[in-house]
Amino acid sequence: MRKPLDIPKGLVFDIQKFSLNDGGGIRTVVFLKGCPLRCAWCSNPESQDSTLQRIYWKKKCVGCGACAKVCPEGKGCLKPGYITCKDKCQKCVDVCPAGALKGTAKIYEVDELVNVLSQDRRFYYRSGGGVTFSGGESLLQYDFVRAVSISLKAMLINTAIETCAYAPWEKLWTACEHIDTILFDIKSLDNDIHTKYTGKDNTLILDNLEKLSGKSKALIIRIPVIKDLNDSEEHIRQIIELAKKNNIKKIHLLPYHALGKPKYEGLGYNFTSFERPGDEHLNTLVNIIQDAGLKALVGG
Repeated sequence: MRKPLDIPKGLVFDIQKFSLNDGGGIRTVVFLKGCPLRCAWCSNPESQDSTLQRIYWKKKCVGCGACAKVCPEGKGCLKPGYITCKDKCQKCVDVCPAGALKGTAKIYEVDELVNVLSQDRRFYYRSGGGVTFSGGESLLQYDFVRAVSISLKAMLINTAIETCAYAPWEKLWTACEHIDTILFDIKSLDNDIHTKYTGKDNTLILDNLEKLSGKSKALIIRIPVIKDLNDSEEHIRQIIELAKKNNIKKIHLLPYHALGKPKYEGLGYNFTSFERPGDEHLNTLVNIIQDAGLKALVGG
């Protein structure tokens, strides 16, 4: 029998309502902070760090010095263009009159988050939607995800989780046991490419996929599709074989976009640009998936 967990508070960097690309129907997506991977194409760089951070919108700054007056270090948070302060107290965010400083996360109690997520349940019920946990990587807050998902299931709210599955099996299953649908990210089956562009080996991820396939969960493979990196027809066929081996019927293609670039600048991170595959090539990949007897989804 499972011992009761000491449930921590959750660190959430965004809640997106009325999403149509993160599971079936109308959904609310909870973006949890922290990720073990460092995908070079990540569109949510504020999701990577597991602590409170700030984004600095340089163009909004009026140079009033309000941040310096409340800074524990006595010097203010900013140097032109990026954040230098290591103290993540967020006091400067609270006093900035121009909105040039923005906090990247909020701490939630389990009941507090459940209350927010349940507000739109009538839309979930009518559309076949629900709540999706995303990130970052949800598994870094696996016990928080479990507690929230149990409460949502008691309200008959459908749940899904988007995960890279880079975590020990025990943590993965703790988070996913009460989840209906698992959106399983596959970045690359080539271990060298995976390690180069995410910072981690893919062996644990693929082992976890095999273990999950033995559970009674709906599984969907999701692929961030990046030109000349993981978009070859051969690679897609390899993923199709992996899907069939694990009795997975759907593959969701997520074409690369650079919409996160301003956030890299606001955090003081280096931005690496990639290319989106052309529509004709994406259509070819969709046809390959469908010809193999699987359902192909595109977008998001």
